[in-house]
Amino acid sequence: MKRERNFWVKVTRTGDHILVAVCDEDLIGKRLMGRGLCVEIREEFYKGRRLGSRDAVETVKCGTVVNLIGNNIVGLAIKQKLVHQDAVMKIAKVAHAQIVKI
Repeated sequence: MKRERNFWVKVTRTGDHILVAVCDEDLIGKRLMGRGLCVEIREEFYKGRRLGSRDAVETVKCGTVVNLIGNNIVGLAIKQKLVHQDAVMKIAKVAHAQIVKI
C-alpha cells in the first residue's frame, strides 16, 4: 500500500492575488545550498495547513502566484500539467518551481 504524501500549504491573499506556497512536509526548516543560492524553507512562508496530495494540488490550482519546493509536490504539479518539467530548477537536488498566472 502506497503511503499518502503530505505537504505544508500556506495561502495568502493580497488584493486580487492569491499566493500559494507549498513544500514537501519533510523540508520545513531546512536550508538548501546550490547553484550559488541559499534557500531557507521557512515555517513563516510555508507552514499553513498540512494537506494530502489531492488537496494540495487543488489549492495550487487556485493560486495566481505559486511557489513549490520539493521533489514530491513539483512531481505532482508536472503530472497534473500545472508546471512544465523544463521550468523546474534543482537546488541541492530538490525541485523548485514557480507559477504566475497573468
